Amino acid sequence: MRDSSDWHSTTNVIYAESVNPRCDSEIQINMPDIVSTKDCLRRLDDDILLQIFDKLRPQGHLRSLSTICKWIRSLCASILFSECSVKSNELSSGRSHFLPESLWCHVRILRLSGYFLRQKAILSWGRGEWVFPYPDTIEVIEEEKEAQARELRAGTFLEEVLKCLPSLNTVIIDNLSNAATEGPDKAGVPLPVILAILSTPQVQHFSVSGYLYHPVDPSPAPPTNLDLANLTSFIYYIPILQGALLNFIIPALRLSLEKLVLPVENAPLQNMYMEEWPSLRVLTLYGQRRTVVKPCIPYITILARMPKLQSLKLFFANPWNIDPQAIWPEGFHMSFPWPELEQLTVTQPHADDRLWAHLPESLRVLSLRCWPRRWEHQILKRQRDALSPLYHARIRWHTPLLSSSDMLQILRQCQTPFLEHLDIEYQIDNQEVELMQYISSAFPVLKKLEISRYKNEAARTPPLTDIALALAPLKAIRVLCLYFDEQSSLREVKPEIFRNDLDVAAYDLASNMGKTLEVIHLSLGYYPHMGWSKFSVVWASHEDASFDEIALQHHVGKPTLILDVSSVL
Repeated sequence: MRDSSDWHSTTNVIYAESVNPRCDSEIQINMPDIVSTKDCLRRLDDDILLQIFDKLRPQGHLRSLSTICKWIRSLCASILFSECSVKSNELSSGRSHFLPESLWCHVRILRLSGYFLRQKAILSWGRGEWVFPYPDTIEVIEEEKEAQARELRAGTFLEEVLKCLPSLNTVIIDNLSNAATEGPDKAGVPLPVILAILSTPQVQHFSVSGYLYHPVDPSPAPPTNLDLANLTSFIYYIPILQGALLNFIIPALRLSLEKLVLPVENAPLQNMYMEEWPSLRVLTLYGQRRTVVKPCIPYITILARMPKLQSLKLFFANPWNIDPQAIWPEGFHMSFPWPELEQLTVTQPHADDRLWAHLPESLRVLSLRCWPRRWEHQILKRQRDALSPLYHARIRWHTPLLSSSDMLQILRQCQTPFLEHLDIEYQIDNQEVELMQYISSAFPVLKKLEISRYKNEAARTPPLTDIALALAPLKAIRVLCLYFDEQSSLREVKPEIFRNDLDVAAYDLASNMGKTLEVIHLSLGYYPHMGWSKFSVVWASHEDASFDEIALQHHVGKPTLILDVSSVL
């Protein structure tokens, strides 16, 4: 057995020093001082030392600290080796390419990176799908047998070794290979590997990025005697529509899952509708809106059997030929199913949705926007026009905008006085200022407000000063994010004028809103230069300056802009 110190430079181990790049406070320790005060450190309990070491990790000092002595190194090991990475294509080689056993007791997060060794195939352009070349030849038959044996070895080894990692709670697969560009032998996760992970008792969190299944494999059949661990979170970042595998994995986990993030195209909506999900607290569905599972079954009914739900995010793109649909349409009578709901995102919201009137007072975050946002959709459309006709035909979404009057109608139904974060997107009409005034009165503890507003040629656009004055009664506001599209063309023609107008806009907002405002984000227009300008609003005291002032600090490499606003204070 090799000592963990021998593995400081191995490529198979990634130190966990950069896992959390931010910490609440900085700890600076002089290395000679540590050596001279070794006895002082020994007076601290191990759990206190581990907290100190965890603070040192983001600063990059932990590896140096671990070289002082064996005692310090043994304590640091549980943090240094808490997250380790193994190459996926070496699993079938067994322990010779895995982590040394001396590290097994420390591993909490295991990352399987890169591609797995899969079966080879070619693309039959006539049929438009992956097929085996010359399937009747002896060479291909032998290759297929070897590939299956290799995948089985990888799964068997992983099942054996994962049960020997006592602290393991998370497995992450970064399988980002693209079958269309790199070949199908580098895409997908072998089914034996998936089952090995899901059957490991101590694994609670499972995340996959990339292709979950092989393009040439048949649709998976549910294994007999499926013994799954009690996962509490399953996250799948999916590049294409692959639902067959999820349809037997996800329902089998319904009793233990606490977090579920899936593309709606592959979500087992039928099971969600028919089964209880007693532990689920976080549900995120994204993708192109599915109208119904069965005729006349709305989403409020499909998702009603999740009594512990605290966060619901529905990122639905609207097909070009379908109008936005209500989550809770008229005519459906039931009690509100999520009494503990704290976060809600509904894209392409419907003004007459009964959901708004039933939201609980526990709600803290509400997002009513398009998905993609209207300005993001403009980028997608421009990129689509530059690509092939095939890609052009695939993106057929539209982003219908509510008017500010419709948004006001929705918010008037919301009885959520403790809301802390509001995100809205709308087209300007003659009730925009009234909308801002209502936000100020209805949500007095609001800390963050995001607004995406779009011009309407048929309506007057209120100046930003009016918006700021309407929001001035907000006494807890900290962050304001504002997208306004009236400047996007000016940026390309006269950038210096645009930059000045942006400064003036920030000035108008900061000088007319309360002193609690700390950060302003203003849009820089859209494609091809979409971005945000961040302003930190610093109010100077009378002791620091001869007059009150706002320092608008650009986070784009420009000098600080000092504006005298003593006349408006």
